[in-house]
Amino acid sequence: TVLRVLLRLCTPLSGDNMTPLKIYIASRFLNARIVKALSTKLMSLAPVRCVQTWPDERDDCGPAAAALRDLFEIEKSDMVVVYTIDCEGIPGGMHFEAGYAYGQGKRLVVIGPLVNIFYYLPDVERYDNIQDFLKRISGFLKKNFNTE
Repeated sequence: TVLRVLLRLCTPLSGDNMTPLKIYIASRFLNARIVKALSTKLMSLAPVRCVQTWPDERDDCGPAAAALRDLFEIEKSDMVVVYTIDCEGIPGGMHFEAGYAYGQGKRLVVIGPLVNIFYYLPDVERYDNIQDFLKRISGFLKKNFNTE
């Protein structure tokens, strides 16, 4: 579960410092504003760092370079969260990113409906909404790392 991953990844380095949990959030480009807000909230729950840059992308580097940058960010992440609310019938890159992350052995979390057959795999975690996901993570961090 997400909690086991957090416990394993957020191990103390020294004193109160912790290794941040690196999260990549994937969704359709029209959800960039929601992804930015979720990133801000997650990063307020130290020790978490969101690594995706696609919500701020301008297409000045070209699609191949943007895709490679996204894959690199997934590779350096510990967990990939796929935000699927309002994404029914959307073929987007988020499904490719989820599959890439799964193939890399990353923890995969879906927030919203299971809009792709691979999101039904038993080790893919699912939350109905952002609030449920945040509640689970923040409760764990407060209990185990005395974060507020």
